[in-house]
Amino acid sequence: MEAVAGIFLPSIIWNFFQQLYRVIWLLTAAPAFQDVRAVIFCYPLTWTFTSVLYIIYFMYYKKKHGFINSNI
Repeated sequence: MEAVAGIFLPSIIWNFFQQLYRVIWLLTAAPAFQDVRAVIFCYPLTWTFTSVLYIIYFMYYKKKHGFINSNI
């Protein structure tokens, strides 16, 4: 059960910023700029935001739980 709890928040982060944010961006920014560059810019933008959130989450998780010890 601990493994499920450890993957829940990263899944939420990924689902929000890689899927929902792209849809929001494409529905708002693309019609506003009316250029294909607005669509192309969506991908690096979501990758950057998601990466920053993963780093913040990892720093929080490491501080709270210590380093992840995988004894496989």
